[in-house]
Amino acid sequence: AWEFAETEKYLQAAERLCGPYVWTQYDLLVLPPSFPYGGMENPWTGNLVTNRNFEHFWLNEGFTVFLERKVNDELGSDNPFTKLVVDLKGKHPDDAFSTVFDDFLRSYLNKFAQKSLDTDQFKAYLLNYFKDNEQLKTAVSALAGRVRSAAPVSAEDVRALTPHQMIYLLQMLVDSVPLSVDRLREVGDKYKLNTSKNAEIQYRWLRLCVRSKDTARVDDVLQFVNAQGRMKYVRPLYRDLYAWEEVRARAVDNFLAHERYMMHVSAYTQWATFARTWHVFDCKWQDPYESANVIKKYLMGLHKPIYHPMNDCGDVVRLFIYPDGKIPENILENVSNQIRQLKQVPTRLDHIPEEEVQKFPKVMEYPEDYVLK
Repeated sequence: AWEFAETEKYLQAAERLCGPYVWTQYDLLVLPPSFPYGGMENPWTGNLVTNRNFEHFWLNEGFTVFLERKVNDELGSDNPFTKLVVDLKGKHPDDAFSTVFDDFLRSYLNKFAQKSLDTDQFKAYLLNYFKDNEQLKTAVSALAGRVRSAAPVSAEDVRALTPHQMIYLLQMLVDSVPLSVDRLREVGDKYKLNTSKNAEIQYRWLRLCVRSKDTARVDDVLQFVNAQGRMKYVRPLYRDLYAWEEVRARAVDNFLAHERYMMHVSAYTQWATFARTWHVFDCKWQDPYESANVIKKYLMGLHKPIYHPMNDCGDVVRLFIYPDGKIPENILENVSNQIRQLKQVPTRLDHIPEEEVQKFPKVMEYPEDYVLK
């Protein structure tokens, strides 16, 4: 068929970028239009080097999209960078002339050929390859530090940033301690984040707003998840909204109202966002029967607005007894709530400061020469 007439030419272009095609034979399979999935596995970044598991699937898809565009650029007659005299109006010279990443790509494919890797391995190799080019990372990291501090911010801070740099900045802020609402709004106004049309920037900015609990942005978040179908945007935002108790019911109501407009795979996987939350309960000095009545509410999901006897929406409760009553940090990282104890744990007398003991009302004062037997 004429649709496949240029296949050989595209493979040759890909070989110039990535190295030899090592799989001997290249087959094409034509499927009926009713088939729900379709695509082409990349022989280099999908098969020669691939992601260890689906948590790191971007290593496959990200490089595949990158290579697709590189091949099209190489062969496309309309590509402005194929001209002998390049028109750089509105273009960055690096886009036209830089081959630094092409060299990295070939090095990456040679290094990990016939292997599976994860994001940490890729990141380590990338940073080591470009270890002499840390200026960008350092500058954005410094700006993130200024935003987290009380230092003044202005539009000049981000005027020269590319979209990818802004995304990197916002992701650093999302991954750190939430900003105060006042600071968040100041940053949003100065950096014009509320009016950005870039979905990647919008997504991270709105996550930051939710994590900082800015009620003024809840409507914007709900509008975004209603307009977007990609699970990479929708699920984390719904998860953040659900973790915010004051807006949890609104998030669930919004999802239920728009569920029928979502793709089935997005809708049914979204229930996982609402269905499972981890809680901890300190059992020390607690009555087991009374505690069971409290814990079952969380195990059955009775505390959730989406509860239904036929809906498996119960949470996970982890019971513990620690001598000092302090939950280890590695456990707290994975829980959303600590269930309140029914009975206050009494403090041992030898743990009460001497100052408090002396202030406690006494029935009588013993004489100084009185001997207790």
